[in-house]
Amino acid sequence: MAARRVEIASGLLGAILGVAGWLWGVFGPIYAAGTYNTGPDTDPVTVYGTSNLAQASDLWSGPAFYLGALLICMAALGIGSYLHGRRGVSAGLPIVWTATAFLVAGVLLSVYTIGPFIAPAAALAVVASIAGQRAERALHDVRAA
Repeated sequence: MAARRVEIASGLLGAILGVAGWLWGVFGPIYAAGTYNTGPDTDPVTVYGTSNLAQASDLWSGPAFYLGALLICMAALGIGSYLHGRRGVSAGLPIVWTATAFLVAGVLLSVYTIGPFIAPAAALAVVASIAGQRAERALHDVRAA
């Protein structure tokens, strides 16, 4: 029973923290450097200013799909952990494991951009996956007895 509570809590908290981290990573202030040439006889000037990832990068080509997929994984983590932990739907556990795999891969693939902001969600997803697996084993042990 404790494993189910851990699964639900870590899954839902991971989804919430993941969306919050995603929003901060995409729309939060970052420092972007710009180098400008002011003329042929002068050195380039580097200017630092605040910007966010959405302004500093072209997100509508490939990154939009990637960032959208990360959001879907965060939603799947929350939904899957709720379905498995609270409702007892066994199909929720594969959803949690799949979302966990994609979130961990997402952190590793975007370690220099949005990855650190969604790392807490990936860690909580791992906890939810392990707790869900333990709850599933306990359920099978009860059924077998």
